[in-house]
Amino acid sequence: MNIEEHFLPEDITKASEEYWSILELMTKIMTKINNGELETAKHYSTDLAMALQKLTKLSSERYMSMLN
Repeated sequence: MNIEEHFLPEDITKASEEYWSILELMTKIMTKINNGELETAKHYSTDLAMALQKLTKLSSERYMSMLN
């Protein structure tokens, strides 16, 4: 993902943190599922959904600013 293209300059650091968090959580979820630790994977999936929501909100702010 080209972070600079999808986020406001002041949101790039936070967006980058969320992006890398999402990738890490996806890896953890896959590992936990493969190890049979489904409850832990489920908890990570909740964290993943929250991180995706934050990233989407940050991206929306960029596109809303373009309309104003």
